[in-house]
Amino acid sequence: MKLFPCLFTIALFYTAAIAQGPGQGSCANPCVNGRCVSNRCICDDGWFDTKCDTFAYKLSNGQAITRNVSPEGWVDFYFLLDSK
Repeated sequence: MKLFPCLFTIALFYTAAIAQGPGQGSCANPCVNGRCVSNRCICDDGWFDTKCDTFAYKLSNGQAITRNVSPEGWVDFYFLLDSK
């Protein structure tokens, strides 16, 4: 079984968890919560975006979750998709 990480916000926007950066052997932006491998930031668990600087709460099937959101703010969540 292969799992694919996804990120989405309250507005149901999602993006891939691994972001690519230009250059040879190093990332254009520092990987804040991850490491640079082959010009890409590989994010630590729970971190996303091009510099691994966006935190997201992990959701599980059937889990109820509540978070406070400030006006004009965002709260990010992610879940793993089964490839079947």
